[in-house]
Amino acid sequence: MKKQYLACLAALMALLMLLMACGEKKNGSPQEGQTDEPSKPDQGIEEGSDVPPPEGSEAPDTGDGSLEEGSKVPPDDGSTEPDDPDHVEIISSQGAGYGDILRVKSTKEILFSPEIVELVELMVIGEDPDDYTAELLFILHDEEGNECYAYPKVRTSLHESNGVWFDLFLQGDGIDCGFCPTASRMYTIEMTLYKEERAVMMGTWQRITASAKYEQSPYYRPTALPTEEDLLKADCTVSFLVPETGGGTIEGECVQNLKGGQTTTKVTAIAAEGYLFAGWSDGYKEASREGESFIRDKAIYAKFTKLAIEDGIASMYIETDSGDPIRSKNQYVTATIGIVGAHEKKYNITVTTEIRGRGNSSFSSSASQDTYNSKNSYRLKLTEKVNLLGVGKAENRDWVLNANKFDASNLRNYFVWNLAKQMGSFPFVPNCTWVNLYINGDYRGIYMLTDHVEAAKDRVELDDDSTEPDKGYLVELDFRGADETDVVEGLDYFYVPGFYDPASGISNPREWLIKSEVTDTAQTDFIRDYIIQCHTAIMNGDRAAIDALVDIPSLIDMFILEELSKDVDAGGASMYMQKDTGGKLYFTAPWDFDFGFGTYGPATDTWKFVCETGGYDPNVWFAKLLTQEWFMKETYDRLLEISDMVELAKVGVRTTGELLEPAANRNDERWGIYGQKFHSYVSGQVSRSLYSYDEHIDFLCDWIDERYEWMVEEFEYRFEN
Repeated sequence: MKKQYLACLAALMALLMLLMACGEKKNGSPQEGQTDEPSKPDQGIEEGSDVPPPEGSEAPDTGDGSLEEGSKVPPDDGSTEPDDPDHVEIISSQGAGYGDILRVKSTKEILFSPEIVELVELMVIGEDPDDYTAELLFILHDEEGNECYAYPKVRTSLHESNGVWFDLFLQGDGIDCGFCPTASRMYTIEMTLYKEERAVMMGTWQRITASAKYEQSPYYRPTALPTEEDLLKADCTVSFLVPETGGGTIEGECVQNLKGGQTTTKVTAIAAEGYLFAGWSDGYKEASREGESFIRDKAIYAKFTKLAIEDGIASMYIETDSGDPIRSKNQYVTATIGIVGAHEKKYNITVTTEIRGRGNSSFSSSASQDTYNSKNSYRLKLTEKVNLLGVGKAENRDWVLNANKFDASNLRNYFVWNLAKQMGSFPFVPNCTWVNLYINGDYRGIYMLTDHVEAAKDRVELDDDSTEPDKGYLVELDFRGADETDVVEGLDYFYVPGFYDPASGISNPREWLIKSEVTDTAQTDFIRDYIIQCHTAIMNGDRAAIDALVDIPSLIDMFILEELSKDVDAGGASMYMQKDTGGKLYFTAPWDFDFGFGTYGPATDTWKFVCETGGYDPNVWFAKLLTQEWFMKETYDRLLEISDMVELAKVGVRTTGELLEPAANRNDERWGIYGQKFHSYVSGQVSRSLYSYDEHIDFLCDWIDERYEWMVEEFEYRFEN
């Protein structure tokens, strides 16, 4: 398993380390062959938080007491810290580990076994894990799950284990790192990796329970739990600070030296004019706070957000009635939306709404709100029909706030929709704009506000009110269709034999989910039988038979969009089709391309057509059609025809990018994504290798150029051979 993983990463790491050795930053040109295998999403453990920052350095706000980016960190407790924080990498898989993480090895040693993908990547180019040591800080939780005691830091070595995991030996034959967790007790573990006494990586594993099997080990020598007297003796200094970026002041005693058992006196964060108080860096929401106990030194920053009217885009403020974050994508919560800074004053409005999370691989319900993985997308259901910010033509209740979590440019979907509108073959193409989003006073970054894909006026317009079987239908191909709330097979979704149906034995069969109104199984049977006819015709390859059932221009254009972007979801998700009364099946509403254009790691290894690449359960319709000479000829002709359209859509990317740059840069100030591995699904070539918004725009445009040229040349090669 590890050999395959390392082989997959070899090309990327070789190039990356060469650039690091030269002290240069990559210029952002696309490099096929750079890949990063994604780890399993949403491990159920909060990511980030409370990573010990280096002395005098800048550190990210982690949500439980560590400091905001741009704020100077006071000296720690004398342990060795990195002298250049720009070279300290935050471990992306914080929370993930092998088995119980705090576990017992088969040879009975007591271990801490975290997942460290970044170290595996360094091993590709010859790094030896034996050259690294780890400094560990164990923080005990009480029976209620609250942090109650911090032990002295300890050092230990680490050793290669299985896959992307490493073993840090705590206790064993001749091994004693100075600390042994107590079986079945909960700890938060902060780890700093050192190479030659220089810190190079940091990570935090929150709320990890030590294995009950510890007690079966002959090496089990648990470090004593703190006594009540120990807890009372825990003197500490708590500092309430304003970041260097300013935005307000703090009223009260800002530096408080607490003796054992003492609590804090009142402090209040006061926002300056043009700023909004957005909570404290440890997650506390109220501006005033007092009477709190701490077990160790803490520096807590007041977070002030500058009102973003001058960013060139509007700001949307969402206040949930409960004041809590939005963590569910199944249950709506009630909220109020306020919009300021719109390009036309009539769009500066206040409206009530229901809101829930949305998304699949991009959605995390458990991530700490101060980590990037918590930047989720949302579905809005307003209490009245409103046209938000002039998006589209009609008033509507249903809208989407798209985080574009995998796309630092925020322009991949926009490029596709711009091109799709020029193509002119799709009955509906989504519209969009961008906003700075605040939820309960917390700035969440730049978001794309867009239409919800639905059967509605000025969206996917269909005659879906009829009670007859031959009526209007909107259908989505989605391998997660059966997971949606309150859907029933045979009424709300169906399968197409031969297209990754359950009979094929695939672990994630493809559901065809009906997104328009259906009243009985007769209607479901009608659209299912029609799509089965389309499937049969396509798999037979006969153009006349296909043309009688499917709109070929929209089919060809959808193929081009999916392959131009190298969208790995093309065979399994976010593929919309519509059929109106007595009409053909049209491809419509291109959607969800933030995984495309070099973003998703495993999809960047070659320029191959996605539908011909194994491992992603590719679109069988597209794969079959690529074997048909008529389809290749018509698609090639269409590629040449849209050359100017592609160029014009790229101009749209650059001009819109200039508008979005201030907001995008502030988004980076919030999340720290430039030059970082900001999500495990994102390839190195669009994360670690791009250090500015301009570089992300350049990469996207260059990638489009190279992919388009390759597609044209590939068709010409196939014609000749």
